[in-house]
Formats: sequence, C-alpha cells, structure tokens
Amino acid sequence: MTPSTPLAWALCGFACAMPFSVAAANIGWGVVVAALLWRWRRGEAPEFSAVRGPLWLPLWLYLGAALASDLLGVDPAHSLRTFNQDAHKLWIAALLSVSFAADFPPLFPAALAAGASVAASLGVLQYVFQWSSAPTDALRAHGFVHPVTFGEQMAIFFLGAFALAVASPRGVEGRGRRVAAGLLGLLSAAALAFSNTRGAIAGAAAGAAAIVLLLPRLKRYAPAILCAAVAFVCAADLMHPNRSLILQLLGENERLHAGDQTVRLKLWEVALRVGRDHLPTGVGVNNYRAVLPRYLDRTFEDSQRSWGTAHNLYLHQFAERGLLGLAALGWLLWTMSRRAWARAARAPGFWSLWSWGATACFLVMNMTEVALQTELVWILMWVVWFAGEADAARTPA
Repeated sequence: MTPSTPLAWALCGFACAMPFSVAAANIGWGVVVAALLWRWRRGEAPEFSAVRGPLWLPLWLYLGAALASDLLGVDPAHSLRTFNQDAHKLWIAALLSVSFAADFPPLFPAALAAGASVAASLGVLQYVFQWSSAPTDALRAHGFVHPVTFGEQMAIFFLGAFALAVASPRGVEGRGRRVAAGLLGLLSAAALAFSNTRGAIAGAAAGAAAIVLLLPRLKRYAPAILCAAVAFVCAADLMHPNRSLILQLLGENERLHAGDQTVRLKLWEVALRVGRDHLPTGVGVNNYRAVLPRYLDRTFEDSQRSWGTAHNLYLHQFAERGLLGLAALGWLLWTMSRRAWARAARAPGFWSLWSWGATACFLVMNMTEVALQTELVWILMWVVWFAGEADAARTPA
C-alpha cells in the first residue's frame, strides 16, 4: 500500500520529516501547500469550509489577545517581531484542516511512526555512545533538537504507540500492529528517559492514564499501569543524579555538588508578580526575559542574568499576556481538551485515543515548560489533534 495522490505523498513526507528540525517541518508543510495548489489547478478546489472547526474561533481570539499584549506591553516593537509565531499556529491549523479534508492517507500513521522511530533511535544511540566514551550526568538524548523539545516529542509519540497497542487505525489490522506498537513504545520510552525531560515524562504518564481511564477493558490494569508509570518517572529522574529532584528533596545536593533543581519555583514566583503588576495584558509577548532581572537578582546557567521563560506556560503567559491572554489560552486548551475527550468517548479508535492522551500530556508538560511556544512540539500536537478531528469526520455516528 502506497500513497495514491501527490497530496498523500506530501502529507506522509511531512509526517516523516517533522521530528527532525524546524527547517524539515517547514519544508514538509511547504510541500503540502504545493500539493494542495496542484490539486486546485487540476480542478479539485480545497474544502475551505473545513477550517471552521472547534478551534477556529479560540485560535483567532488567542491571536487577538497576543496582538493586544504586543501593542500594550513594555516594548511593543520587540514583541511584534515574534507575532508571526502565534499567527503560525492559526496557519498550520487551517492547513491541516483543509489537507486532511482533501486526503487523509491510510499510511499517515506509518509515516509518523517511521519519523518517530528514526528520531528516537538516534537519540538512544547518541546517549549510549556518549555515555560509553565519557559518562557524565550532563548527557541528555536530543536528536537534532533541544533535549526538552526532543523529550516532549517522544512523550507524544509514546502515547501514539500506546494508542496503537489498544486500537487499530483505519485500514491497519493484524498482529503486526501490536509488534509495531511495542517497538515504537520501547524506543520512544527509552529516548524519553534518556532526554531527562521530567515534565514530558510526567505528561506521558498522565496521557497514558487518560487513555486507560476512558477504556473499561483497561481499568482493571490501572493499578499496575500506575505503579509502572511512577517507577518510570522515578527511574528517569534518578538516572541523572546531578539533575535529580528526588535526590535534592532528600538533601543529597551538597554531597553530589548538584545544581539547584528548584530554581523554576523562583521563576514561577516572578511570573506571578509580573502578571499582578501588569494585570490586563501583561508585559508583552517575549518580554519576560527583559523584566526578570528587575524582580530576581541572581545568575543562571553560563552566568546569564536572565532567563527566557518561566518554565510554566500558564504562569509565563500570565506574565507576558495578562488576564486577557490567560483567558484566551484557557479557552483554547479547554476547547481542545473537551473536543478530544468527546471524540474518544464517542468512538475510542486509534486517532481519538491518541488525540485525547496527547492533549492530557500537553496540559501536564506545559506545567514545567512552554511547549505551546515550542514550534516542533505544538506542530506535532496540532497534527495529532487535527488528525483525530479528520478521523472523527469519517467515522459513522
């Protein structure tokens, strides 16, 4: 079975390329645009009405709140330079909606799995070879991207493997499905652990729990799955003693000469103070770094006097976008969650379960990072979520 149209080929190529770099993802969606234009030239007009889905209005309001924060912040010119990053979320949502309405290739899950497997394998080998030559707690698997971005990608791919183990994508049957799910699950779990991205690890556990609690046949395994998830989270943390939150809480920091793992609590506190001081629309997008030294007198890694994010999406956007931005963010994430849950509860198939689990994961990982502002992570999240929407449109009621 191979893709049957140029658009199907383009979508599968985009899925394969997406995990590796922003450039690869951009080339991928550019090819998808070209394929859509080719269809249009041949007389198959895009189904533009597909963009008016559940997220259309929340995304527009999120963009409007971002613009208000940009214009009313402490440095509008600096903020407006990054406005395109928020507009890009709306553009990719529209592109995926129209593309999936035109052609939703059966091989799309396999293409995603292929890209994920290569990226995960690279990260695992990277970690193993570096550890064998120069063991150090600083090692983190990262593929071609930042370790945090890599870990968040692997968490979402792990949930895809988990969903594949319990449900078949349309047109994919047989025992090979569970073998593929097992292999991808092991690879992505290992890569996730080696990335030492704790928020992503917790997110993967939350996403798996969300899937389990939705399926009655899996509820009897919930205690065992919970124990395995807790053990995995603890083991991944202890693999890197110098970055271990558990060991710090046990008072082992001085003995290990480890860094302070609670510094993000100070960043959270500053974000709250900044948000309270600029309550309506915040200090402006991309201005947290500029105002941080006014609220916190300390140095960070490499003797930096400031830090780019609050390591918590909700507090970070409260600081930069105020109550207006926080309300827009809340509506966007609430709509995503409610719709993903409704799809999975109505028809618990592969795409609906993955979308629901990934959404739960996304909400949790954003408690310690800003995944919604990390292009390769939110694009992957958009792909999974809008694929779930496209699959639901093709599933009989």
